[in-house]
Amino acid sequence: MALNTENNENLSISNSTAELSSLLALPEPFPTVLVLLYGGIAFVAFVTNISAVIILFKKMKISADLRKYLINLAAADISKALFSVPFNYSDAMYGYWRFPLLLCPLSQFATIGTICVSIFTLTVIGFERY
Repeated sequence: MALNTENNENLSISNSTAELSSLLALPEPFPTVLVLLYGGIAFVAFVTNISAVIILFKKMKISADLRKYLINLAAADISKALFSVPFNYSDAMYGYWRFPLLLCPLSQFATIGTICVSIFTLTVIGFERY
């Protein structure tokens, strides 16, 4: 009896997944390609922000306060590139969460947190420059 219940649950899950995949705006190979391209963009953002942090540590011509703010901004961008961009884009393209359930709230926290850090850091830089 329990075996039939499991089969029915698995069948309903696979049916709902099939229904969701049929709602995609693009045919099947395109979402996968777009997710890979978007992941590549996130990778480039990660590498360029790491290089910005390295350059900021080595250059001494910038004021110490501005250097700290720019490193903070780069760290927020690195976190966003790693922890929110690939997961959120994949979720939007496929219409369902394809990753372990633990990553869902962590990804949302990373998204909101990094956006807030970026906004506040840019605000502080603006006040400091004024």
